Formats: sequence, C-alpha cells, structure tokens
Amino acid sequence: MKDTLKHTAEEHPASSPHRSKETKVTVRSAAWCLIWAISLTLTEIVISNQLIPESLFWPVALFPAVLSVWMFYQYYLFYVGVDEFVRKIQSDGLIIGFGLGMFILIIFSCLSSLGIPGPNASDMLVVFALCYVVGQLSRTLSYSR
Repeated sequence: MKDTLKHTAEEHPASSPHRSKETKVTVRSAAWCLIWAISLTLTEIVISNQLIPESLFWPVALFPAVLSVWMFYQYYLFYVGVDEFVRKIQSDGLIIGFGLGMFILIIFSCLSSLGIPGPNASDMLVVFALCYVVGQLSRTLSYSR
C-alpha cells in the first residue's frame, strides 16, 4: 500500500491562507506604487502639453506628492503588520528593484553621450517605482510557489 504524504498548512506555511492574504496585500502595495508612477507620468504629460487650464497647474502638479504620502503610509502600515518572511520578500524585492533601476539609468546615461536625451528627475522616480513593482512581484511570485 502506497503512503501518500499529506501536508498541512502548519507544515507548509507558504501555502496557508495567511500567506495568500499577505500575497494580496503585497500586490496591493505594488499596485499603489504603480498608480503613483502613472499619476506622476500623466501629470507631467498634462502640464507640459498644457492640456488643462493654467489655473489648475499647481493642484495637478501637487497631486502625485499628496498621493505619495498616502502610498508611503499604506506601505508603512503593511510593513509593520507582516512577519519576517514577508519582510525578507520585501527586502529582496527592493534590492532587485534598486539594482534594475540603477542599471536602466546607467544605460540611459551611457546613451545620452550619443545625443539621446537623458532622464529627468520625474523619469528617474518613475523608473525606480516601476522597478520596485517588478522586484516585489517577482519575489512574491517566486516565494509563493
């Protein structure tokens, strides 16, 4: 008679409902970062192309700053409420995101010597935000398996 192994959630915490909830919270945190990056990009496009009346430039320009306070607060609430395993995933994702962001900015810097315009401060923020999302999602998916 063949013994089949039955694993419980206690034996494999990565498959527990608790991990599933933390994965959803991690994805939501990354989604807020993505929303912020999109808002910053859209704000720059709207203002530089003067798609709105000049009287709305200041409120539209400051919207990503207000949104960033909300985003960082949500991340803080998330981070203080998770266990060490999720903090490891976050640290790994941040390292990947920072390294990837630096690599992309170095490439842009090298190409700027060929006449391609280099990134401005907003571009760099968006690059790092997107790289953070990539890092978080890659580590979350990797550890969720």
